[in-house]
Amino acid sequence: MRNFFARGRSNMQFPIDTTTGDDMTDIAGKAKETTGKVTGNDDLKREGQVDQAVDKVKETAEKVTDKVKDVLKKD
Repeated sequence: MRNFFARGRSNMQFPIDTTTGDDMTDIAGKAKETTGKVTGNDDLKREGQVDQAVDKVKETAEKVTDKVKDVLKKD
């Protein structure tokens, strides 16, 4: 098994499938951030923070889309 927590590794992969479920990206991001903090791996910590931010953007976009659909249905 590869060392997922090795320092200095760009393009690091985390062994969690972040493509399933609405909350998985956020959960995986929190796990990456925490693991990065504990291991002193700043790249993994930042990657986790980015994953969480992406999840929030996706959630906001979904909410906006739903609102637009609601408004268009009222006409």
